[in-house]
Amino acid sequence: MPVRAVRGDEAGPLRAIRLRALLDAPDSFGSTCDRETGLPWQAWVERAERSARSEADVTFVAEGEGGWSGMAVGQLEPDDPGRAGLFGMWVAPEARGSGLGLALARAVVDWARARGAREIGLWVVASNAAAIRLYRRAGFVESGRRTGLPRHPAVVEIEMVRTL
Repeated sequence: MPVRAVRGDEAGPLRAIRLRALLDAPDSFGSTCDRETGLPWQAWVERAERSARSEADVTFVAEGEGGWSGMAVGQLEPDDPGRAGLFGMWVAPEARGSGLGLALARAVVDWARARGAREIGLWVVASNAAAIRLYRRAGFVESGRRTGLPRHPAVVEIEMVRTL
């Protein structure tokens, strides 16, 4: 399944996949479906345009015959462009186990490397063993840092990092 960056005119499909992800795995993200459903349309337009034009932010999607089956966001840290983050990673249930997650993670890693990042990090829910295995296959290791999910502090997240 091809992985590519979201284009500036794809606010609608971007909103649809993000809301699907938030509904499917509500405890895996810092935001909620209710919050993002309430965002004005212009916010989605800006997200799509930023992915298409920004050197510091990108959203990758996996595009199949039936539409988008996964997404991942890359972002350079504003205070340290040598460090990037991988956020919002999600693969549709029907595409899990197909290698799509690894392809999305690699797309973000390659994007960050091409922009001069020396390290990329992410936070993953500690109980999500499948995601942790995926990130390990993509070259990430646990940093030892832990925190509670901001909107649900009882849900523990662990930080994983990869040197580029």
